[in-house]
Amino acid sequence: MTGNQQQVSPINPSGNRQLLRATLYKMSTTPDYTDYFSERYENQTEKEPYQYQIRMMYLVTYGIVLVLGLSLNVTLVFVGWQRYKSYKKIAIWVLALAATHLIFCGPVVFQLLYAYYDFEWYYGTVTCKLSSYITYGSMYSTATILSLWSFSSAFSKSACIKRSKNCNIFQILFSWTLAAVLAMPSLFSREIQLVRCVDDYDFDDFTTSPDAIKKLKAVVVSRFLFGLFIPAFVMFVSCCVATKSIHNGCVQFLFLCIIKKTFIDACTGSLADLSVLERT
Repeated sequence: MTGNQQQVSPINPSGNRQLLRATLYKMSTTPDYTDYFSERYENQTEKEPYQYQIRMMYLVTYGIVLVLGLSLNVTLVFVGWQRYKSYKKIAIWVLALAATHLIFCGPVVFQLLYAYYDFEWYYGTVTCKLSSYITYGSMYSTATILSLWSFSSAFSKSACIKRSKNCNIFQILFSWTLAAVLAMPSLFSREIQLVRCVDDYDFDDFTTSPDAIKKLKAVVVSRFLFGLFIPAFVMFVSCCVATKSIHNGCVQFLFLCIIKKTFIDACTGSLADLSVLERT
C-alpha cells in the first residue's frame, strides 16, 4: 500500500445504526410513527402479553358486531319490508338503520382480519381509507337517524311535518349526507405506516408535530360530540316531550327507546372507545 493511499475502515453496522438514530433524534424531539413501530418490533417479547390482550379484545368485539350485525339487520330488513304498509312510520326508519349497519359490516370483515393477523394490513391503502371512513360514517349516520327519528316522533303533530309527505325520506337522506361529511377526516388522514393502517394528521412522514396532535384531538372530540353526546341530548329531550303523548303512539315510543338505549350503550360508545384506544 502506497503512502498516498489511506486505509479504509470496515463498515460497522452497529455504529451506523446508532449514528442514524442520533441523527433522527436531533431532527425531531417529538414522537413519530416510524420510531414507535421500530421500538415495538425490538421490544416485542416485552409487550407480548399486552398486545395479546388488545388483539383478543378487538377480535371479540368485531366478531360480535359482525355476527349480530349481519343476522339482526337482515332480519330487520325482511320484517320491515313485510310490515312496511302496516307500520310505515316505523318501518322506513328501521330500514334506513338496517341498511346503514349492513354497509358497516363490510369494513368490519377487514378489521377482524386485521386483528387476526396481529394488526398487519395487507389490503392496500384504498381499503385502509374506506374501512375507517365507512366505519365512522356509519356511526354518524346512525346517531343522526336516531336523533331525527326521535325529533319526528316527539313533534309529529307539528304543521311542518304534516305538510311534507316525504319528510322522513328527506331526513334520512340528510343524515347520510351529514355522516359522509363528518367522516371525511378518516378518508384523508388514514394511511399505511409500515404495516399498520393508522391515521396520520401530519404532512411529514417522519415526525408528529404539535399541529398534528391538535388535529388528532379535534377529530376525537368531534366523534364524541356528534357521535354520542349531541345525539344523546336530542334523544333525551325528545323522549321527555314524547312522554306527554305516549298513549297515542305507545308501540313506536317503546320501540324507539329500546333502539336508542342499545345504540348509546353498545354501538357509539364502543366505537368512540376504540377510537381513543387506537389514538385516532
